[in-house]
Amino acid sequence: MRNLIAWNRVRGVIFDVDGTLYDQRRLRIMMLLEISKSFFQKRLAIRDIKIINCFRKNRESLALKEEINISSRQLLDVANALSIDPNIVAGIIDEWIYQRPLKYMQVCRFSQVNSFFRALRIYGIKIGIFSDYPVQEKLSALELQADAICYSLEPGLDKLKPQSIGLQTIVNRLNLDISECIFIGDRDSRDGECARRLSIRFILCKGTDFYKKLLLDFEDFVKQHK
Repeated sequence: MRNLIAWNRVRGVIFDVDGTLYDQRRLRIMMLLEISKSFFQKRLAIRDIKIINCFRKNRESLALKEEINISSRQLLDVANALSIDPNIVAGIIDEWIYQRPLKYMQVCRFSQVNSFFRALRIYGIKIGIFSDYPVQEKLSALELQADAICYSLEPGLDKLKPQSIGLQTIVNRLNLDISECIFIGDRDSRDGECARRLSIRFILCKGTDFYKKLLLDFEDFVKQHK
């Protein structure tokens, strides 16, 4: 990765969240343990586990098919498939997909993410966050700050990656041009394809030492171009 990026031409770095700012595999293991414990303590039913699994599969299907109106469909599809009240589905998803994982964010955060964020700020590079899941609570749990955020399903967007309207939106909110930005994500089929559709340079986040290497590249470039 060394010296592959001309950082003096970059004015904004946009990050995905899940699997990009934190180790998603590690978090899923922690959540699996919590789900298992809750199930055996009879605080979580088979029905609830089916809701969680169906929700995840349905979201992947909706993204693959590049559907629209996801914010309503992601819950209604699950409710219809399992013949369960949509309000019950919404409650389970809010608790187990959105809320409970927050307490694990800090311990699962990739090493050197915060250092890389600081380095970008010192150099005057703006930070954007673009995710298919709600952003602000996760960002707070990770103890990270951004100049602008964008959630794929917020009003006026409501489309998942690789559809690129959300990525264009975060570029606009940063008040930058596409040519001045880099997008970092962990899934080439979704994040990478989204970036390619807008002709934004994409960097695949891969490995637990990704940010250590990226920070070294950044610092090395800055030293050479002082």
